Amino acid sequence: MTNQKRMAENAARRRGSDTQGAAREGRALLQGLLLCGRCGARLTVRYAGQNGRLTNYCCTKLSWEGLASSVCICITARNLETPIVDVVMNALTHERLLDATRIVDTIEEQDKALDKQWLLRLEKARYEAKRAERQYDACDPDNRVVARTLEKRWNDRLAAIEELEREYESFKSKLRTELSDLDRQRILQLADDLPRLWRAATTTNRDRKLLLRNLIEAATVRKIDVPKAALRVQLLWRTGAVTDLEIDLLGKGDGRRPIQYKVLETRAPVLQSALSVT
Repeated sequence: MTNQKRMAENAARRRGSDTQGAAREGRALLQGLLLCGRCGARLTVRYAGQNGRLTNYCCTKLSWEGLASSVCICITARNLETPIVDVVMNALTHERLLDATRIVDTIEEQDKALDKQWLLRLEKARYEAKRAERQYDACDPDNRVVARTLEKRWNDRLAAIEELEREYESFKSKLRTELSDLDRQRILQLADDLPRLWRAATTTNRDRKLLLRNLIEAATVRKIDVPKAALRVQLLWRTGAVTDLEIDLLGKGDGRRPIQYKVLETRAPVLQSALSVT
């Protein structure tokens, strides 16, 4: 089932499909990642101009279904790709990666505290089972009613231990892998390696798309007119964090002007341990 789901997601996107599609060699770096802020459909890629040099991201779902007289949005790729790639590269600075390793340390400490709580629960359950066993052994065999009650209590305690052990094994399987010093060094090295890899002549568009997909889950785009014409973009990172951007729209004749944008807010995901203990 997992393989079939992956194959369906990698299949060529058709009109109305909600899958990302496999990363391909086209110029559209955000292919499959963009969602319409009006109807929620995935934006499709349109190539225009000589040799398809002009790339646009468009949403035509409502107009195609006859629910609107015009497309939801149609944006030149440069208006979106330049700011989003810039935000991604800025997120991989040495300082931010160092902060990320510190967050991992916090999560590891939480997991260790939870592991200690599980061990205390198991210790208590085993003590209760041992106590029930001693009570059963001390019971007069002729007193059958009391003996049956104590035997049931003992069996219940043993069953509780088995259930706790299964839950504990499930908890341990969900624990994050601890980072070694070498892992931390490699993570911090990304601040230098990844931007250089992105700009390398040997890196293909497909490689760049895969890099973006490893960091970004999706990006919602909508157009606003007040107080000025701009794009509101909400980036959902693989970590669960969300970054809100506002990108100024370029007018006709502004093709060479640098794209101006600002990061409005970044909401970090709530730190959660692998499994809560009640």
